[in-house]
Amino acid sequence: MNRFLKEFATFSFLLALTLNATGYALIKSSSQGHAVENSRFYLCLDKAREDLRHSQIFVFGDSVANQMYPPDLNSERINSLALLMPSTMAGQYFLLRRLSESTDLQEKEIVLVLSPQSFTSELSHQSSYHYVLKPFHNREFQPWEDSVYSDRIASKLLADLSQLPAIKCSNWNPPAWMRYLDEANPQEVGDREGISNFSYHYLKRFIRLTQASGAHLRILPTIQRQSKSASS
Repeated sequence: MNRFLKEFATFSFLLALTLNATGYALIKSSSQGHAVENSRFYLCLDKAREDLRHSQIFVFGDSVANQMYPPDLNSERINSLALLMPSTMAGQYFLLRRLSESTDLQEKEIVLVLSPQSFTSELSHQSSYHYVLKPFHNREFQPWEDSVYSDRIASKLLADLSQLPAIKCSNWNPPAWMRYLDEANPQEVGDREGISNFSYHYLKRFIRLTQASGAHLRILPTIQRQSKSASS
């Protein structure tokens, strides 16, 4: 029995070591996006770290913007860093902050393309681990976090676990019983039209950062289907 336990422990250790070494190699080669669903996410992060002074317009936004302006198809004038709606306004702000550190945005144009649903988005157990914590909850972006973000983290251990190479480079998300977030009251967010407190906070930070960088901001809502009341 003791021999079996020792062999099992050795196997588990070697497996974990191999998975983390593979993940670490992918991260260091900036290829971790190819191992997960949101590969364009990591393309945007890589681009934001570059000096993109020759681009005049930078597109941020959700999945609609991502389809209209694919990050992997750029002209010399327009450069897309569009994410997805689950990245929340916090992700948009972190990405803009990263870009502003590597590129002089003076007199550049920042275009934020968002559907109305994106303004009501919040941190969510179902999606935030994959679309917020894995890409942004690390040493590179943590200096730009604030209490509005950090106070929502219910488990620092689980949050930090998102940066373990084997997890960061996978599609794993904590099951429902592993609570890592203090989610907003559904009655406060729900499907109401408008903007959530979380999105409003980071939208203000996004606007202030654009102004401080000397850039010009345009916020473009996407076209929505007509409501039942309007069509009746």
